[in-house]
Amino acid sequence: MKTNRVLVGFLCLTAFYGYSQSNTSTINSTGDNNRAYIKQAGSMNSATLVQEGDRNNLRIRQDGNENNAEGTQIGDKLFGVIRQFGDYNTAIQYQKQEVPNDLSADARVRQVGEEHYAEQILLGQEDYGVILQNGGLNIARQYLDGADGRIEQTGYSNYAEQFLSEFNAHNLLIQEGNYNVASQYQNGIIQFGAAIEQIGNENYASQYQEGENFALGITQNGNDNISFQAQHGLADDEANIFQIGNYNQAWQFQEGTGTINDQASIQRGNNNSLTQMTWGSNNTMRLSQTGDENTAVQLQGFIEEDGAFYADDMPTDDNYAEIRQEGFDNTALQSQLGHGGHFAETFQFGNANRTQTWQSGHGHMSSITQTGNANVAVITQRN
Repeated sequence: MKTNRVLVGFLCLTAFYGYSQSNTSTINSTGDNNRAYIKQAGSMNSATLVQEGDRNNLRIRQDGNENNAEGTQIGDKLFGVIRQFGDYNTAIQYQKQEVPNDLSADARVRQVGEEHYAEQILLGQEDYGVILQNGGLNIARQYLDGADGRIEQTGYSNYAEQFLSEFNAHNLLIQEGNYNVASQYQNGIIQFGAAIEQIGNENYASQYQEGENFALGITQNGNDNISFQAQHGLADDEANIFQIGNYNQAWQFQEGTGTINDQASIQRGNNNSLTQMTWGSNNTMRLSQTGDENTAVQLQGFIEEDGAFYADDMPTDDNYAEIRQEGFDNTALQSQLGHGGHFAETFQFGNANRTQTWQSGHGHMSSITQTGNANVAVITQRN
């Protein structure tokens, strides 16, 4: 075994290159205006970088298989990059921005190969975390506190998740391939945005936000996709799902009492199923399905307990719900509860369609239009 170890002090610029098997490189840098660079070629290498101070710059590159890289920076004006080319590599990066600054405090990981693992933890309002993985069976995680995040995976059997907190943060997760799983969670004060884009087959996407003034978006292009969205907040939440393909399923859930809560879903394909549910005031729902054997459900004034849905007696005012279906053998259900001016519309174009609208409260309106054969429409209103 060949071992190289470097300890760097103030105002340093260090480069280290290894060409053998099982190399180990460690750089500990404390002070101002530091830069550290580790480059390794071979297999089963390990690189560790720790910096504390101002104007730090961290770079690690590994070419080979079964390598491990870790980067830690604490201070101001930080920038970290880890690049790995090979198979079975692991990259972990941690950055803590103590004081916001005008320079880039990005943390980036790029992995090319098979069966990688990447994890980043960023603490700071001006940070931007990026993970790029090209290959199959990859896993990526990001934990961001006040920072924006982006994960891109190209391949198959990928798994990625992002966790965001604080405020004014946005994250994007892109997966291209087969058997992908994506998860996003945001918990903070105001103005969060989360988007998932999946291209491939048998993808699963999950999003959860807690706060106010949030926006969610899921786009899936492929077959056998499943989407889930949940928002808990006070005001002005928006959730959108767009699916193109076959055998897709989508769920949307909103709970809030603010001025604007909006849900919209579009599906193109066969055998789709979609459920929208909201609890609160001034809610809007829109749903469009094009294809065969679709099922659409819109619930307003319901709450969820232990995986079951129950009618709630709290006011759900000024709600609007719309279902539009094109095809045959479709089923549509709408339900609105509470006091206020509710409005529900159902449009169906095709054969053997079934629809049912149930409204309970004051000042309700409902309109159902069906074109085709053997359609059934039921409207129940109660004050």
